[in-house]
Amino acid sequence: MPQIAEKNESTLKQQIAASRARLHRLWNLHGHTSPAVLVASIELDELLNRYQREEKNLDSAD
Repeated sequence: MPQIAEKNESTLKQQIAASRARLHRLWNLHGHTSPAVLVASIELDELLNRYQREEKNLDSAD
């Protein structure tokens, strides 16, 4: 795997972890029906989808 891809993967994993922590924090503060929780959930979903797409692209490049 090229070094640049490893750096991007590491950064993306850090973003996912931070987004997940934010979602949990908001859930605990506001409950699951809060609009802020919905927005945070969507942001986490988008990061996870991006991660999966990039992993798939790396696998197909091999």
